[in-house]
Amino acid sequence: MTALKCDGDTYKCTANLQFGDGKWIAQWNVSVLHQAAASVPARVAAAPVPVTALKCDGDTYKCTANLQFGDGKWIAQWNAAVSHQA
Repeated sequence: MTALKCDGDTYKCTANLQFGDGKWIAQWNVSVLHQAAASVPARVAAAPVPVTALKCDGDTYKCTANLQFGDGKWIAQWNAAVSHQA
C-alpha cells in the first residue's frame, strides 16, 4: 500500500496498492464519526487500536490490518473492491 484515504462524504476508504503498474486500488465502506461524539459509547471512543501493517489481496478481495494489541497476533479483516484505475 502506498497511500490510504478515507472520505467522510462518500463513507469509503481507498488504498493505493503497490502492485503492477501502480494503478491498482482497494476500496471499502466505512463508518466515519468523531470519537468524542455524544452518540458514541465511551468504551468505543476510548480504545483505538494502532495498525502496524495493512495489506489488500486482489485474489481474495480482502484487506487485513495487523493490530498492535495483546500478543501482537490480532488482525482486522474486511472485504474490499479491488480494481485498476485507468
